[in-house]
Amino acid sequence: MAQVAIAAATMALQLQQQQQQVKAQNRAVQAQQDAQMQQIEAQRQADSKARMQALAAETARQRARFGAMGIGSDSGSSYNVLRSLLEEAEEEEELAAQGFSQAARRSQTQAALARQRNLLDLSQARERGLMSLTGGLMR
Repeated sequence: MAQVAIAAATMALQLQQQQQQVKAQNRAVQAQQDAQMQQIEAQRQADSKARMQALAAETARQRARFGAMGIGSDSGSSYNVLRSLLEEAEEEEELAAQGFSQAARRSQTQAALARQRNLLDLSQARERGLMSLTGGLMR
């Protein structure tokens, strides 16, 4: 009977250590996900800024070109050209936002899967310990 008590105490200690290990792993997973999300957001902001700068530069070039030809930027065809530049930039921004949203969801899914694997590992270890302990009681 003393051996069973020792085995139970050993198992309890091992489970506690494994729980602490899983908590540490989950904290590491969360830290990694946080870093990925910060990187995704920083990239999104940088890309958006670059697109806005490119739009401003292209708009300025078109206006200068129209001005050199003696055409006002608010006249029919020049207005349509500038408007199409803006619409194209808005479409690019929307597509980029969708891409960054997908990257964020992918990061969240990977983190959730890692936490589930950690929990599954702990649960399996607990089951193995219980089976070992009950096997010792059967002897």
